[in-house]
Amino acid sequence: MDFDMPSHVRPIVTQVGEFIEQEIFPLEPRFLNGNFGEMLPVLAEKRDQVKAANLWAPHLPKNYG
Repeated sequence: MDFDMPSHVRPIVTQVGEFIEQEIFPLEPRFLNGNFGEMLPVLAEKRDQVKAANLWAPHLPKNYG
């Protein structure tokens, strides 16, 4: 059985990993020490960035929206 990652998936995994390291990990102290409600605009911004990078729900076909 072949457990290698398909070649078309590798760039997506790399891109997601880079986004998490650069954009999400730095937010951790604010989540741990702040008010969640105050983070909602930041989360909305990050969601928009993910969608703009075509990484939102990459397992679903584009025709699903």
